[in-house]
Amino acid sequence: MATQTTKKWDREEIGVGWTRESAKGEKYLSGVFKVDGKDVPWVAYKNRFKKAGNQPDLRFYKSQPKGGSAAAPTAPAPAAPAESDDIAF
Repeated sequence: MATQTTKKWDREEIGVGWTRESAKGEKYLSGVFKVDGKDVPWVAYKNRFKKAGNQPDLRFYKSQPKGGSAAAPTAPAPAAPAESDDIAF
């Protein structure tokens, strides 16, 4: 039964992600989504402009490889100063 469950989750998985910390100490997520059989690298930051409960907690952005290396997506510059709050999960 465990093998069937594992295979089901493997089929349903759409990507992976990791918690990261920038050189300035800002926490963010980075990873890869699978879209139409292609890997799409992404980064996600806490939404610092959130003013209401129905607004998103995180903002996701397409990421470009750093220095030609496909393994390490680069993060776009944050739009506001870093906050001390952790990413909520």
